[in-house]
Amino acid sequence: MPEEERKRIERNLIALHHPSRGIRLDAAIQLAEIRHPDAIPALARLLLRESYAHEAAKALRKTACNLTANEVRTKEEKALQLVGQYFRENEGPNVIHKAYVAALEGKITPKNARLYVKQLRALKGSLK
Repeated sequence: MPEEERKRIERNLIALHHPSRGIRLDAAIQLAEIRHPDAIPALARLLLRESYAHEAAKALRKTACNLTANEVRTKEEKALQLVGQYFRENEGPNVIHKAYVAALEGKITPKNARLYVKQLRALKGSLK
């Protein structure tokens, strides 16, 4: 890996702990683009905050769909893997947010994940 790339990754990893959520989001998005393992937990934390859910969902959409079993290390990644495989390329951020939160809270299982995401999509994320 080139030195410049290594420094960029290092800066973004430090920025994940910045007090500003916007800076944390930008860093997580940049790390997600290169599929850095620290990007998913950071984006997942931001996804729980309504004000950043849209941007975090956009960054997670592709990453979550492609998570493999050996990349799953945390409960956040497990929740994303569970529902992410059912997200469409243009999935709405509200659907991603609601599905992720439900998976994190244990309301979604491998048996009902596909149906849950489908119902959220049909109701535009307003499933009660």
